Amino acid sequence: MKKTAWALKGLTVILAILIFIGAGTATDVKAAHLNKYKVKIHAAESFQLKLKGAGKHKVTFSSSRKKVASVTKNGLIKANKRGDAVITVKCDNKTYKCKVKVVNQRDTDMASVRKYINKYRRDYGLSSLDFNEYLC
Repeated sequence: MKKTAWALKGLTVILAILIFIGAGTATDVKAAHLNKYKVKIHAAESFQLKLKGAGKHKVTFSSSRKKVASVTKNGLIKANKRGDAVITVKCDNKTYKCKVKVVNQRDTDMASVRKYINKYRRDYGLSSLDFNEYLC
């Protein structure tokens, strides 16, 4: 009876250790996530993409359109020209994707000017025609 109890306790301890060790490696990969899933950057700028929670697992980065946005082996995204690209990050048979939109500086400048003009128009109750006459 005592031998059976000791054997059962020993088996329980071994099983608990195996579950604990197995759960530790599984949670490392499950907890991994990107620091950004959508990035909007200007041409000639860069952004550091990181896979957080990957631990010491091997991480690889690749770009769907290298002419639009290229990526280094460390995850540094370099915006080359206007367009859209997808950066794929692989770690232990899991795939993570980050959408990258590269815009020209002029595009965002004009958008911010339009936004400012529309806000000004609304605040002062001007129609678009009145506002154009006011500017000229």
